[in-house]
Amino acid sequence: MFKGDDVDVSAHLEQATELGLYGIGLVFVFFALRPELWRRLWFTRVDPRPVALMRIAFGLVVFVTFYDLLFPMNPLDFSVARFLFTDEGLWLTDMARKNYGGGLRDVYDAEHGFQNWYDPLKLLWGKFTVLHLRSDPAFSMTLYYVMLGCIASMIFGFRTRLVTIVAFILVETFYRYSPIFYTGGDTVVRVFLFLGMFTRWGEAYSVDSWLRRKAILLRGTDAEFMSPAGLGTGGKILRFLVLGFLGIWRQSKGAVATAIPPLRTIPAWPIRLMMLQLSIIYMATGILKSGSTWKDGTALYFALNLDHFYRVPATGLVTFMHWILVLPNTAIFVRWWEMLFPVVAIGAALNAFERERLRGEWPKAALWRKLTSIGVFLAAWATLAWVLGAAGMYFLPKEIQSHVHPAQRHALYGWGLMAVPIVCIGLYWVLRLFAPKVLWFIRSWVLGKRFWLVFGFGLHIGIDVGMNVGTFAEVMMSVYLCWLSGAEVETFWTFVYSRRCAPGEGERPVRDTKLKALLHLLPDWFKYRKPGPRYVVRHDSGDASVCRAALLRMLDLGGRLDFAEDDDVAEQTLVVEHDGERLSGSKAAASLTKVLPIFLWLRPIRKVPGVGALARRLMSQR
Repeated sequence: MFKGDDVDVSAHLEQATELGLYGIGLVFVFFALRPELWRRLWFTRVDPRPVALMRIAFGLVVFVTFYDLLFPMNPLDFSVARFLFTDEGLWLTDMARKNYGGGLRDVYDAEHGFQNWYDPLKLLWGKFTVLHLRSDPAFSMTLYYVMLGCIASMIFGFRTRLVTIVAFILVETFYRYSPIFYTGGDTVVRVFLFLGMFTRWGEAYSVDSWLRRKAILLRGTDAEFMSPAGLGTGGKILRFLVLGFLGIWRQSKGAVATAIPPLRTIPAWPIRLMMLQLSIIYMATGILKSGSTWKDGTALYFALNLDHFYRVPATGLVTFMHWILVLPNTAIFVRWWEMLFPVVAIGAALNAFERERLRGEWPKAALWRKLTSIGVFLAAWATLAWVLGAAGMYFLPKEIQSHVHPAQRHALYGWGLMAVPIVCIGLYWVLRLFAPKVLWFIRSWVLGKRFWLVFGFGLHIGIDVGMNVGTFAEVMMSVYLCWLSGAEVETFWTFVYSRRCAPGEGERPVRDTKLKALLHLLPDWFKYRKPGPRYVVRHDSGDASVCRAALLRMLDLGGRLDFAEDDDVAEQTLVVEHDGERLSGSKAAASLTKVLPIFLWLRPIRKVPGVGALARRLMSQR
């Protein structure tokens, strides 16, 4: 009899490390044979709207996370932020430096300062934070409010790249002062804010994008020439002089651009890293759920009965849900869903291949390069399969481990994993030839975002409602948005600003019975939609009014506005017509808060005196 406890796991470390390095080398060889795939994966350009939505949602979560710390722990105490990040709270500056200062505690003395002039440079590679040098309330809280201001500016997209970098530096400044308070959600904040510095997520739904496109409209010049990216000081001066001349010349001729400047595409590689990072987080989290409570499904039962986690005590309900097997099955399913989450990345790549193949855009290569690269890929997978087989053989149940020799377990796992890509590729081609509808279902649902991300949303909403785990659920849901495409974002806005069809209206059928109507209520609500009521914006034919109408068109994400020239409209004035009523001034501006997403925040208060005038001024800014 062979017991799993008698096996020395460290015996495989040297071989696993060596094979892992070989596998990494083979991956490099694969992309050397297929450089077009490397370029397609990392250096393509994509629509900026999905990651711009992520910037807004993610920024709001980060802002709320830190803003919440400004409130006192009790009415007679000072704020949590002051307790955590100043020398009047949990740590004195010297104590925080001693416990968490890393290399700083070896090269810095509070009385004599740094030992050598180059010591501050060495700290840039460690866990340095300026708060370990000074953390009095005035200094710390000033930095804290600057950080909140930068995060707010990032949300609105004003000077997006600069404030994202500053926000990351300041967020790290406070996180590194003392790690005693933060959780997994805070780690996700740090990782994705770091990746955000390299992402051009201010190219859509931002003040920066609005100002850039507005300048192009007013000057009627080329979008790429407008971009200052890559220009030195001399180039910027030349650009200013040339555009100034063009602006004066065009105004003298009465020429103003009327076509809406398009959004600029952005590099895809930071977004790909975000997608990869999310997959790694979930897979690692699922693997770490290796305890007996996750295997038998009792983990949720225990968590929901701990007063540290639950939001409201509900022992009776939790016990009942565990008794009817809802909680055990959910726990087991969630564990496997997390471990297998990288499958959705494979599905995204496969769906991109199918779309671009049908359009004739997929990169082509010579047959010998294809066959050689496939062989290299299988060799790289074989090395990975051996390593995973060496690790996975210990996950067999104890009853099986005690009767199967370790070498046999290793061979079983290793050869089984080696066969996975061969079986999957063969099955893919068989389904593509003989059962394309089945392949479509697998691509769209089994491997698609529809299942993995929608289930993730439901999971995190349930966690947020039932458990007190900080902002972990919100930050995880916010980063889902980077997985979307521009077409999906456009479909979302169209859906938001559409209305449901009544039974019998349009293509929506009338259900025979009340039970059928109830069962089909939610699917019919999503499937059968009609455009929302349209608004006509009338303006005179002057260049200034045409330009203002074009600026307004850029805000119409739901496609609800129509534009028409009308000589009866006063010069440089916009009139909104809706349901046969002509509105102007603040009333027209207030009516547009219903259809322009950027002004949704004004809708609940648009009838407050002065708010309508504010909206009108915002929408008429030149």
